[in-house]
Amino acid sequence: MQASALRVEFLWKLVAKRMELSEREIARTIDVWGTDREEDAEEYAFLRRDKQNPDQSLPLTKEQVFKDLFAAEGSPYWRLKQVMDAWCALWFWPLEKVGLLDGADAEYATAPVVTAEAGADLDALLSSMAGLAVQVEDRAPEPTPAPQFLEPGLLFTMDGDQISLGEAESDDEAGKKKETKKKRGSSAPKKPSGPARRRDVIPLADLDDWIAFLESMLGTGSVPEDTFATTVDSLEELKKLEDLIQAEMGMDDARKAVETRYPWMRVVRDIAEEQGFLHWELDFAGVFTSEAGGFDLQVGNPPWVRPEWKEDPVLAEYEPWFMLTEKPKAEDKNRRRDVELAREEVQEYLLGEVTNTVTMASYLSSAPVYPLISGSQPDLYRAFMCEVWDHAGTGGAAGMVHPDTHFAGDKEAALRAAAYRRLRVHGDFVNAGNRFFPPPVGRSSHFGVHIYGAEGDISFDSLSWLFTVDSLRLSASAENTGTDPGVKYDGDWDERPHPKRVVRVTPDTLKRWRRLAGDEGPLEHTRLVTPVSTAEDPAIDALGTYPLRLGALSPDITRGYDESAAKKAKFGPNKDQRLIDYNTGIDGQEDYHAKAWNDVIFKGPQIGVANPMFKQPSQGGGEVRGLDPRALTDDAVPESEYRCVAPHDVFLGEQDKWPDWERYEALLASEEERAQARLRIAERRKVQPEEVEDEQVEKFLLAKASYPYSEDFRVAWRERVAADTERALYGALLPPGTTHVHAVRSARLATRSLTALTAGFLAALPIDYLLRTAGVGHLDVAQAKRLPAPQSEHPLASALLLRTLRLNLLTTAYADLWEELYDPKWLGYEPWAINWPNLKTELHKVTPTWQRDTPLRTEYARRAALVEIDALVAVWLGIDADTLIVMYRARYPITQDFDPVTWFDANERKIAGDRYTYGFDQTKDHWTQFEQYCEAYDKDPNTDTPVPDGYTAPFYKANREREMREAHAYFKKRLDEAVAKGLWDPEKMEVPTP
Repeated sequence: MQASALRVEFLWKLVAKRMELSEREIARTIDVWGTDREEDAEEYAFLRRDKQNPDQSLPLTKEQVFKDLFAAEGSPYWRLKQVMDAWCALWFWPLEKVGLLDGADAEYATAPVVTAEAGADLDALLSSMAGLAVQVEDRAPEPTPAPQFLEPGLLFTMDGDQISLGEAESDDEAGKKKETKKKRGSSAPKKPSGPARRRDVIPLADLDDWIAFLESMLGTGSVPEDTFATTVDSLEELKKLEDLIQAEMGMDDARKAVETRYPWMRVVRDIAEEQGFLHWELDFAGVFTSEAGGFDLQVGNPPWVRPEWKEDPVLAEYEPWFMLTEKPKAEDKNRRRDVELAREEVQEYLLGEVTNTVTMASYLSSAPVYPLISGSQPDLYRAFMCEVWDHAGTGGAAGMVHPDTHFAGDKEAALRAAAYRRLRVHGDFVNAGNRFFPPPVGRSSHFGVHIYGAEGDISFDSLSWLFTVDSLRLSASAENTGTDPGVKYDGDWDERPHPKRVVRVTPDTLKRWRRLAGDEGPLEHTRLVTPVSTAEDPAIDALGTYPLRLGALSPDITRGYDESAAKKAKFGPNKDQRLIDYNTGIDGQEDYHAKAWNDVIFKGPQIGVANPMFKQPSQGGGEVRGLDPRALTDDAVPESEYRCVAPHDVFLGEQDKWPDWERYEALLASEEERAQARLRIAERRKVQPEEVEDEQVEKFLLAKASYPYSEDFRVAWRERVAADTERALYGALLPPGTTHVHAVRSARLATRSLTALTAGFLAALPIDYLLRTAGVGHLDVAQAKRLPAPQSEHPLASALLLRTLRLNLLTTAYADLWEELYDPKWLGYEPWAINWPNLKTELHKVTPTWQRDTPLRTEYARRAALVEIDALVAVWLGIDADTLIVMYRARYPITQDFDPVTWFDANERKIAGDRYTYGFDQTKDHWTQFEQYCEAYDKDPNTDTPVPDGYTAPFYKANREREMREAHAYFKKRLDEAVAKGLWDPEKMEVPTP
């Protein structure tokens, strides 16, 4: 292999030499005014071919030079490309052609196939090579015989000396080798030895076969350190040299001979044509053999493609039903799938698509090929990043447009660190209005402009939420005037260049960001935070320094049922039962109907902000308002897109189990329970009871004290963080009995009070802001445990608990939770924080038992509670009012669009000018009537112009910034009073100890 590597280097230099001569050959003299000065001769040399000898013969045509360089069979370029194509093709090898590799194909039956396995006697191998006279010593086989050749003075002395294949030095005759020499007369001129003799047909079953192939393509002769290749000065001389080395180095003839000896090379050729392999170092050999060792400048927009296998679109090429039918039943889908796969053409097409997809994913995930992205989600843009870095020359620069998903994921840490060390400038752009890319790239999609340089210390400028190129180009030099930049400005996207947009990222910056995300590990693995401006620094620091994280409270968190796997028949005692199926097409029942909460299997869209009964499956994807809380009956049950189809015990058995710690402690304290547990374990293990260890007993009792997660109240949230919607985080409380698929996560904390307070935190703007700014795309278990967490003893806990419960507890399914957490102090101490105009619903007037008016049902009251929670949690986390406003302006463009056209009437009904935030029962005509009313009212408050049908004056116009400031002042005052009384330590975030 080392010898082959030397031959590769030698041929590669010949390729580079041909490229150099070819470029010179096709150069043309171009007279450009001002370039004829002698001192500029070197700089403008590329404009003239040979000024001193203008009468020389015409150069070769570009077409001929190109053909000789890239299409000439047998040339060094061709030989290296065959080897590289063969290696790459193995990744894409079709299953039906495996026989060509392992020698099982019928084509090998017509010719002797001998493999040179390690330790095997080489007599059979050598005797199969007809016409080659060899002498082999009578000796035991060497452990790993390898072909050896000796051609001293290659290209200079051509006496053709060659060691017999497989011969090696003996222990007692070091340096002596039996030689097989071609007989010739002493006076005859020396001739090339010609190509080495090889097996007639060779598979690719093992390393020896691969080495044989390398020797066919690259030769067997050694390469001297100095050759006259570097002194060749014309393509004609180089062609003679290339012809000479083919014979002297023992290479096989061109394609026909190679594909005859190696039948699998025909498949390689087809795969290479289909996949279009690009071998950078070969096709740009001149660049990589230069002094810089790579490109000075690389610019591009690599593919944003993830190789993911999706069977339905492939089958739809032959049967559109697979894409046109929404939510088909498993039985119907399986039956149609079997019918399609019985067709030979469908099988062949699907197999080809599977091979390409899986192969590409495996290739991109291969540690030897792409070590920086191995183990992460395969994506072509990430592979191009690595390629561009590898291909950069000394001092080279690169500019790339690609997504920024590698800046956020857990498994992308190594790639993120490598990017940080090379980045000079990073610009995060938003494709608002498809201003940069047309569909299917989304209007809310983000992408990055990245300027890379040589690897070094982390130090680069990052600018986020950009809507124009000028924001990137001019912000550093812009004047620091006007308001701080945000997402919206004067009712439109904020396109202003501003110096505060430029965030200098250094190791110190990463330290602050790491605290925000709660990450551990190397500093360079920190996720990229994307603040719109440096004005957000106080918010980032406050969130980052908050001491208590959810993980410290040891929550139990479940991912629920895997949506795809649960629909497959692989559960139960015989592994032949499905857990769930679509809840449609059932005789005598409306689609999606669920009789009780125990029948409900939640999906993500059903959970809103502090609302467990938001959108319903029957409403479709276009619905934005969800269910009207006023219209819910006391015992209402959500719809369910899925239903349980497995026996109840099987369904429960597949749920995560959570321990009842009180019961567990009781079991541990019972000698009888411990003895019974020890006996049961001994019977199961068929040992004596005294052989059972205490640890095994404790584990047994913990399992006995555990129950399925669905039997408790939980806080649930959508796993997908939707940064392009009004809120990115959607969380609510779920009652016992409900389950969910893996698009939802749910958790239980040590007490139900803590569980409810956590739901309140998840409904707050600061927590939502943290996820947006930290670039968290999925709130899975690990990420959830990094979130700031509440404390039951906090002075504001009671206020947060009341608002959270009244938002979430919409039906009698929550009655027990309300009665357990009800606080009599609410009646006297928990009014609204703001004097909300025209709001009749009183926050603090509640009863110990759940009543229909326990939950907040009107749109005005629910919005008021959510705004106050935003301000309350901000005070709790140590965020001042100005910073809260900065956070709002920086991350919530949709809300900033909605609020200026949102009003509430005297009956707490919402009417809005944006169809995406219409009130319940509102129509477009209602807003038109309201505009007419407002216009008349502005002229004369006593106008007789009617209000919209069904609405009652007066109206209140939303103003979130003012509202949050007022609420913040109220809660800040309450917290300050508690601190002054010694009831709370704001530094340690705990109740002071006496």
